[in-house]
Amino acid sequence: MVPQLVPKEERMKANGFLNVITQTIFVAGWPLGSVLLISTNSSFIIWLTVMLYAVSTIYTGRIKVPEQATDPVAPSNWDSIKSGWVAIHQIPTIRTLISIDFITTLASSVWVAAVIYIYVEQNLQLGEEWWGYINTSYFVGMIFSGLIVIRFAKLLEKYIGFFITFGLFLSSLLILLFGTTSIPALALLLACLYGLPEQIREVIYTKLFQDHATEKTLAKIHAVWGAVINLTFAGSVLLLGFITETYSVKTTFQFSSTLIFLAFLYATFKRNDLIGKQCDQLLSSKSSNLPR
Repeated sequence: MVPQLVPKEERMKANGFLNVITQTIFVAGWPLGSVLLISTNSSFIIWLTVMLYAVSTIYTGRIKVPEQATDPVAPSNWDSIKSGWVAIHQIPTIRTLISIDFITTLASSVWVAAVIYIYVEQNLQLGEEWWGYINTSYFVGMIFSGLIVIRFAKLLEKYIGFFITFGLFLSSLLILLFGTTSIPALALLLACLYGLPEQIREVIYTKLFQDHATEKTLAKIHAVWGAVINLTFAGSVLLLGFITETYSVKTTFQFSSTLIFLAFLYATFKRNDLIGKQCDQLLSSKSSNLPR
C-alpha cells in the first residue's frame, strides 16, 4: 500500500521508517516476551497476542486508500498468477533485483540458529546464549541502518546502483571475516556491521519495486518473489547445513561469502538495470500488455 499512500519522492524515507519500526519490535520482542513468560503465564501471553491483533485490525481499518479503477472483466486465477511472472520478465530492474536476491538468499541461511550455534561452539567456544547476542547485534545494525536511510534518503536514491553493488561487496567481506574470527567482541561488531548493508539494500529493493511496477501488478510480483525466495531459503538451509556437517562452519561462511561476491559481480554487470536506465520507458510501453 505504500505506493498508494506515499508520494514517490518520499517512499525511501517511508520504507526506512517502516523497517526501523519492524526491526525495533523484533529486538524488543524477544526480551519482553521472556519477561512476560517468567512473570505471568502462557494464557496471559496468548490473550495479549489476541488483543494486539484486534488493535492492529482496528488501525488497519482506518487506513484510507484512494479508490483505484478496476477492470470490467475479472481475471482468471491463471491470469493472476501469470501476470506476476510476465511483469518480472518484462521489467529489467525487477528481473535483476530478483536474480540478485535469489543468490543472496542462498547465502543468507548462514545466519539460521543451526549454523550459528555451531559457529559459537566451534569458533568462539562459548555458550549458546551468544547466539542471542549475535542475533541482537545484527538487528541493532539493521535499526541503525534504517535511521541512516531516513536521514540520507535523497543521497541513497541518487546513487542507488553504487549502494547496491558496494553493499553486496561489503556483505561478502563481512561474512568472510565473521566466519573466520574467534574473538567474541569482534564477532558481535561484524554481525552489527553486516546489518547495515543488508537493511539499506532491502529498503532500496522495496523502493525500486514500488517505482518500476504498476500498482495493479506490484502485489502479484511480491507474491511471486515471496514464493521463489521462501523455496530458495528452504533449499539453502539444507545445503548450508550439509556443508557445515560435512566440512566445517568456516567453510560454510566462506561458501556464503563467495555466493554474495558472485551477486556483487552480477549487480556490477547489470548496473544499468539497477539505476533504471530505459526501465521507465519499458514499463510504460509494456505495462499495458500485462495480464490483469
